[in-house]
Amino acid sequence: MSAMLRLLNTTNKGTWLEISVKGFPDWCGENEVPAKLLGDWCDNELSLWNIPDKKVLYQILIALLMPRQEWKHVSYIVFDDSSFREAELRPEKRPGTTKVKVLDSNFHFEVHKVSSGKLARFLRILLAQFKDEKAKIEKITRDDLLGHLRESLHQSYTAETSMKPLVEPMESEGTMTQPSSMPQRPTIASGATTGGDLEKSDPVSETSTELPQS
Repeated sequence: MSAMLRLLNTTNKGTWLEISVKGFPDWCGENEVPAKLLGDWCDNELSLWNIPDKKVLYQILIALLMPRQEWKHVSYIVFDDSSFREAELRPEKRPGTTKVKVLDSNFHFEVHKVSSGKLARFLRILLAQFKDEKAKIEKITRDDLLGHLRESLHQSYTAETSMKPLVEPMESEGTMTQPSSMPQRPTIASGATTGGDLEKSDPVSETSTELPQS
């Protein structure tokens, strides 16, 4: 099981929540969804992000929102990737476009050749996950998101400064030297909390994150 993320249009959040609780309206056919929902998924290649943990989640949100001049809050959906297999769609790992390379290369996926029929089927499956708590819509404010980023930077700085170099005395010279066998200390650069390069300020693991294959 792997969690995926996609930003939502704030104006459509109410529609998503209403359908997740009350179900689809009577005028929708078996394989149809209200057209309003399609507005959040109308790009030719569906852009999605794999979310292994909260730390990566906050970094991806910062990277996605950096180009925006002003914003107060953002809504996003997190869901289980099993919905792709049920809808017979296959996400492929492709570089993202946030310009934060470590995120773009490790956590971004795209789904190609998505017809309106396949998309509607996928969204119906996705909305069904709300009942099983495999999908949820969340909102985060700008201040809260920047607060999480500052906390992450502080934790990285604390981890770096708490590692003291190992030294041993040289009796003949009366000086101190650092043994060659000492493991290297990790270098974690700190940076500004807004507009900085996330790749440098709080790097995430570059271990490739692959989705489970059906």
